Amino acid sequence: MKNVTLGYTNLLFAEGLESMVKKFEGFKVFYKIHNDKLLDNLSKIQNGPVILILELDNPRKSDTLFIGSILQTYPGLSILLLSNTPSPAVSFELIEAGISAYLLKSCTSTDLQNALTKITDGINYFCSKITMKLISEKNNSDQYKANNHLTERENEILIMLVNNCSTSEVAGKLNISQNTVKTHKRNIQSKLGIHSMIGMLLYAVRNNLVEVGYHDLCNACPHYSNN
Repeated sequence: MKNVTLGYTNLLFAEGLESMVKKFEGFKVFYKIHNDKLLDNLSKIQNGPVILILELDNPRKSDTLFIGSILQTYPGLSILLLSNTPSPAVSFELIEAGISAYLLKSCTSTDLQNALTKITDGINYFCSKITMKLISEKNNSDQYKANNHLTERENEILIMLVNNCSTSEVAGKLNISQNTVKTHKRNIQSKLGIHSMIGMLLYAVRNNLVEVGYHDLCNACPHYSNN
């Protein structure tokens, strides 16, 4: 069983989340903590939570520092962020802070279960609405133009990683060690000036290395028919 802690701004919303998570096989809600008391109380949880579902009403840039502080204090923690739709700029900063998944409050319980499962498998999961807004926002950014000088092997590994292959899967398919894959990943991120999987995904989409449809990102997104 994976321990899930809920960080909330609205207790009624947190209780609804708890009811949903209890129905998911392999997960249990270990604790509910108001966000104002989150940093102080996470340390009191025996063995610590594996996943933190963090609910924010309307994320601001200051929340990036908040998330960064949590992950710095608890580096083994995975954060699934739930919020209303923020601006693309704020969304990108929150993802760059190191969250593992990002869903809108308009997403479904199926999306929540998928996100928790992906996190457990070491794979990031982002709502399609968030991801496509970020792709649009970064569409003309020099950071994502194809002047990176990645090697053929680095491009190959980049494509596999953004297509949700784990480090062990990449190593197996290319017949190399997991440490070699990790080294290539660090080199890719260093060359591109990108430090997150979502940044790598945005780069790959911008440079036509992969094609991403809404179904690949969030298979029950309510915004699918509107975009």
